[in-house]
Amino acid sequence: MGVATCGTALTKQHMTLLQRYTDTIYFLFDRDDAGFQATIRGLKIAYDQHVFPRVISLPSEYKDIDDVVRLEDDIDQTKKRIQTLVDDAQDGFRFVYRTLTSTYDVRSPIEKQKLLHAMFELVQSMHSSNVQNDYLLLVADALGTKEYLLLEQYKQFCKNMPQRQKRYDETKHTAPAKWQPQKEQLLYVLLQESFIAEQKLHGIDRLEKVRVLLQDI
Repeated sequence: MGVATCGTALTKQHMTLLQRYTDTIYFLFDRDDAGFQATIRGLKIAYDQHVFPRVISLPSEYKDIDDVVRLEDDIDQTKKRIQTLVDDAQDGFRFVYRTLTSTYDVRSPIEKQKLLHAMFELVQSMHSSNVQNDYLLLVADALGTKEYLLLEQYKQFCKNMPQRQKRYDETKHTAPAKWQPQKEQLLYVLLQESFIAEQKLHGIDRLEKVRVLLQDI
């Protein structure tokens, strides 16, 4: 099953709803800088909710999945091509690292630091210290850096960064003891109609309007 964000950014509400159906999630955003930044934002949201998506990489001749469908004449070939792309999907963290190493010159101390900060921000979104350590060791190995040095750099990075503010109270997001069809229906509408967009409606922010509706259910 494929789900499109339809012009709005991926949100925690989207991820929560997707988790009702599966823990196996693939990201496929446009093959440009905006799509790459959307992938990074999406991974942070997913990691914060204990989900570790894989990322589908499009070949250089395609900008987005629509190109794959339109530029292939044979429908069966199109299906095979898409399935191959899915089968070749990479772990999201590795995808970001490999993409950034093609952008930054890791021989430069300054550019290497930019790369590390980007990867540290992803690691910081994870809750499990074991998972954090595994990914940090992966980066250390890829860069040929001693593990203890990279771990020290990460600790220093965390000290210099303000504590990430939780955008929601985790206690309010536990599974309800009773099925609430109205709330599930509202969340479904949010995905379908992209209500969570940074637009104004009669002077009221749409996201704030949704929060009020949720509180009333």
